[in-house]
Amino acid sequence: MSKELDALWGTSNCVRLLDELVFSDQPDRLGFTYDVMTELFALKNHHDKLYPQFTTHQFDPFDAGKAGDSQVAGPSAPAAEQQPSAAADAGGVVEFKPLEPLPAAQPAQREETDSAVPSPAAADDAAAPPPTGKQCWPELTSLDELVFIQKQRAAGERVPERDRRLIIEIVKQYTALADEDVETAIKRQTGPEHGKKREPIGKILMKMGLVSEEIVTRALCLQYGVIMVNLQRFHIEADTMRLISQEVAKSLRAIPLAVLDGTLFLTVENPFGFDQREYFTFLTKQKVELVMAPASQISEKLQEYGQVRSVQQGKEEFRNLARKALGEAPVVELVSEEADDALGAVSQDDASIVGLVNKIISDAAEVGASDIHIESFYGDPLAYIRFRRDGRMEEYSQYSASYHRAVVSRIKIMSNLDISERRIAQDGKISFMRPGRERMDLRVATIPTSRGIENVTIRLLHAGDPLPIEALKMCERDLGVFKRLIHRPYGLILVCGPTGSGKTTTLHSALRQLNTPDKKIWTAEDPIEIVQKKICQVQVNPKIGWTFATALRSFLRADPDVIMIGEMRDQETAKIALEASMTGHVVLSTLHTNSASETAARLLDLEVDPFNLGDALIFILAQRLTRSLCQNCAEKYRLCSEEIDNLATEYHFSAQKRAPSMAERDQIVRDWKRRLTNGADLCLWHAKGCEQCGMDGYRGRIALFELMEATPEIRELVVHKSPASEYHRIAVAQGMRTLKQDGIEKALQGFTDLTEVRGACN
Repeated sequence: MSKELDALWGTSNCVRLLDELVFSDQPDRLGFTYDVMTELFALKNHHDKLYPQFTTHQFDPFDAGKAGDSQVAGPSAPAAEQQPSAAADAGGVVEFKPLEPLPAAQPAQREETDSAVPSPAAADDAAAPPPTGKQCWPELTSLDELVFIQKQRAAGERVPERDRRLIIEIVKQYTALADEDVETAIKRQTGPEHGKKREPIGKILMKMGLVSEEIVTRALCLQYGVIMVNLQRFHIEADTMRLISQEVAKSLRAIPLAVLDGTLFLTVENPFGFDQREYFTFLTKQKVELVMAPASQISEKLQEYGQVRSVQQGKEEFRNLARKALGEAPVVELVSEEADDALGAVSQDDASIVGLVNKIISDAAEVGASDIHIESFYGDPLAYIRFRRDGRMEEYSQYSASYHRAVVSRIKIMSNLDISERRIAQDGKISFMRPGRERMDLRVATIPTSRGIENVTIRLLHAGDPLPIEALKMCERDLGVFKRLIHRPYGLILVCGPTGSGKTTTLHSALRQLNTPDKKIWTAEDPIEIVQKKICQVQVNPKIGWTFATALRSFLRADPDVIMIGEMRDQETAKIALEASMTGHVVLSTLHTNSASETAARLLDLEVDPFNLGDALIFILAQRLTRSLCQNCAEKYRLCSEEIDNLATEYHFSAQKRAPSMAERDQIVRDWKRRLTNGADLCLWHAKGCEQCGMDGYRGRIALFELMEATPEIRELVVHKSPASEYHRIAVAQGMRTLKQDGIEKALQGFTDLTEVRGACN
């Protein structure tokens, strides 16, 4: 058989042979195994891509060369002669003329086919005149709407009905098209440069910017009676998505929508030319009906295909997986290690435990969690898993405490830790590979609690490219100062804030700006979270004496221009960093302080020389992270005059530590309208909740900044060891916005809400 395929490869006979092998229903055939059938489908797809001229889809409105040859528009030949066909209008030469009613024609033979997309050649049971009014054809947005359509079909109704008018007439229902624009589009379509294969009129209108992709898709669905779906709003069940693997969905650009009454509704962008329906029938063992969605929505959905959309969804999936893998565990009370061992729990190498641990890590990565907490408590029959996402702890799932030791041991094995040692805390790392994704690094900490029970915390280090400085969403004043000062030839730049406030992200954004061929950059980090090209990055290891201070000394002998120190933890590191910044190097580092004005005082507490610090300091940037509002569902509301006055008072008090006068309050409001709303009314936003944000109302996080430039007045305060309140007073007078002021402005712009701002800054 392989020799015959080789001999016919690249010919129409090869297509016929492959079709016969794949789709033949001969009674005497023995059939092929699943693997052989998969190979045959792959071979057929490869041949179709290499030699598309032998693949015919005569009713494909997206392929003008094929559609234009099929002059089929009505239920009878005379009607087809009088008017251009629907397929021709979609792709072939179009002669634009007013529509005449189709004759009440004779009943046509209905072509019996198992195809989900009605052929244009197959007429309705009785031809009907074209509709006179605007046809309402909304996209399906929920499973309930799809169930309703199935009920209508079961009652004998033809749903959806076809609109027999020309594509361009249907398009004009939804947008205003001038006759000149239509004539221009037709001239482009019929130009000699296209040859016999002419571009579809819908695509030409889109290229001209006259119609959107959604309108053209809607018109085609109306004309051919195909179901249209809004993938942005339609919630697809996890079980449905598991019917088709991520690799198959992305390669064939097909998304399973739902399974109803033994039929799989499969979403594609071009059902008229989709030739893989039989493959999905074979793959899923379901009858397949093709539905249509805009290509942009399909591309967006494929990016998140197979991902866990929310912690709640992952929780249910994990419980089902744990129930199948482990069964119902006995309810026991742990009283000793011997009793725990006597339970006969599965081992750390058991396939069910391996799968559960991988599921926990994968789900945490999919929902954007920063930490995984696996906890068990003495006397409690359950062990608990929680995620920290966007700075908040969320319950993920539970499992029987009798399996906790096996789960912890499995994580220890993955981290290269000692599974026999349960008396002391251990730290380790995991390099975790997800199918189809980049490798992800995890930092693991195990800590023993009462009765020898170990709890585990896993930090997920989401590797990625550093953000551009503009993506940090600094205010205009802070962004200008930041860009100007990071290019100083030497000096000390400090970013301060609590753990998990995004300091490392900000520093790497600065390094991205500084990373040019004329600069040598060294970094010492613990851990290395973001990898940048052409930057020498070092992982410190205090256990072997490779500390920040030791690495910094080594850097000074390596001829650097820019040095980044992950954290100034002690006096030795602070002094060496200060010396490096005084000898012709730019030094960037972080410090755990609450505000920019407190940072200089904190460094002086580490007994650094105040004169050297005053000379070396460039600027101090304090920051916090707040949750961002979901831009898909946030609700906007206009502020009344009383709310505006209260907000302006809070804004002023944050910087001046006193209530504003009426003139100062009015000035603040005028400044907001000028800079933030272009004179429009001031508004805030509420968190609502939708499918895209897991019904939480928030999605991602945004940073709040407070930037204090080391001006001569600030340097003078450093030399005289002034209190933090003096730094704050001078910096505010010179234009610094506090963290809360920056947060209030971001709330007025719709990035976050006041609840989040007050929680981060109070």
